[in-house]
Amino acid sequence: GPLAASERPYVFAAAWIQCRKTGLMPTLSYQNLVAVSDALGQPDFLLDGAVIAMSEGNLALARTLTNDALAHGAKPPLRFLWDLGAWELIADREARPGDPTELQLVADAATMAGSYAMAVNLYLELITLYPDYSYKPYAALARLARNTDEFDDAYAIPFSPAWTRSDDSAESGSQPGFIGELARRFSTNTDACVERAWYYVSNGQPELAEPVLASLPSESDAALAIRLAWENLQSPDHVLPSALRLASARPDSSLALEAALSCMFLRSAWKEFRSLFASVGTELPRAWFWSAVDNALAGDTTGAITAIRDGGSGFTGRAASYNLGMLELAAGQAAQAASSFVTAVAEPDYPSYSVSRGPSLARCWEMAGFAWYQVGHMDEARAAYRSALSLDQNSLAARSGLELLP
Repeated sequence: GPLAASERPYVFAAAWIQCRKTGLMPTLSYQNLVAVSDALGQPDFLLDGAVIAMSEGNLALARTLTNDALAHGAKPPLRFLWDLGAWELIADREARPGDPTELQLVADAATMAGSYAMAVNLYLELITLYPDYSYKPYAALARLARNTDEFDDAYAIPFSPAWTRSDDSAESGSQPGFIGELARRFSTNTDACVERAWYYVSNGQPELAEPVLASLPSESDAALAIRLAWENLQSPDHVLPSALRLASARPDSSLALEAALSCMFLRSAWKEFRSLFASVGTELPRAWFWSAVDNALAGDTTGAITAIRDGGSGFTGRAASYNLGMLELAAGQAAQAASSFVTAVAEPDYPSYSVSRGPSLARCWEMAGFAWYQVGHMDEARAAYRSALSLDQNSLAARSGLELLP
C-alpha cells in the first residue's frame, strides 16, 4: 500500500529526499510533509509543504507553513519568500555583502512592505556601491522621492552621496535628479528608456517623453502602450478606438493587450472590456486581476474573490485588502470582510507613478466596524468605529455606526 508519513516518517523522508535529488516531484499532500516535519523536528519539510500549497494556489496556507518553519529555525531562500509575497520577512533579512542582486531584492521588498525609509537607504547604498549595476534602483528612488515623505538625508547614512529630494527630470547638469542620472548611465538600455518614458508621461511631461519614445523602435509594443496611456490622460473621451486598434494590431503582445484592457477599465467601457478579456485574458500576466473584474461585472462576487486570492503576491497593499473586503461584503461574507478591512489598516499604501492613493485608514476602520456589526460582533464593531474617530473626528460613518450599536 501507499507509504504513510505519519506511520513511517524516516522512510518517507528518505524517499522524498531521493525523489528531490533525482528531479522527481511526486504528487503529495502538504499533510504528509507536516507529519514528517513534526516527527523528525526538521522544519525544512514545512517549506516543501508550503511549495505544494503555493502550487495549489493556497497562499494563506503556504504563509502559515512558512511562518511555522521560520519559528523552528528554517532559513528559506529570499527568492522563495519573494514568490510567497512575504515582503516583511525579506526586509528583515540582511543582504549578503558584495551581492547587488540580493541588495536590490531586499530594497524592493522593503518598498513593498511599506518600509520606505529603509528602502531609500538600501537603494542609495546600492547606487553608491554599484552605480552601473542596474537602472532599477534609480527609477525606484525617483518614485519614492516624488510620492513619499520618507526621503531625508538622515536615512542615507552612511551612504549619503550628493542626492537631493528633488526628482527633477533634467537630462544634464552637475546634479541631476534620479531619472536624469538613469538617463546618463543607461541611455542605450531599452528597458531604461521605457522606464523614463513612463515616468515622464505619468508626471505630465509628454514633451520629455517624446524624444525617449523616438529612441525606441517606432512600432514597439512599449512605445505604443505608453502613447495609449498618455492619450488616455489627455483625451479620455476619444481613447477607446485607439485601445481597440492596439488590441487588434497586437493580438500576441501581452503588453499591448494589458494596456488596452487598462484603458477600457479606466474608461468604464465594460462591454469592450469583457469582449477583449474573453478572447485573450486568461493568458496575460495579470489575468487574475482582469478575471476578478470580469467576474464582478458578471455579478459573480464569489468568483471575483477567488480570482483575487489566487492573485497572491500580485495583490497586495491597503487598496487591495480594502477592495477584497468590499467584494466579500457584496457576497454576504461579512466576517471575512471585517478581517480584510482590518488587514488593510496594517497594509502600506504603495507609492507608484500613479497619483491616486488607497483608502484612508479611517475609512478602513469604518468599513471594519460595519462588517462586524453585520455579523453581530458589537464589541469589535464599537472598537473599530472608535479607531476611525481617533483618526478622523468628523467621520459621519463612524458616529452613526456607534449610535446604531446597542
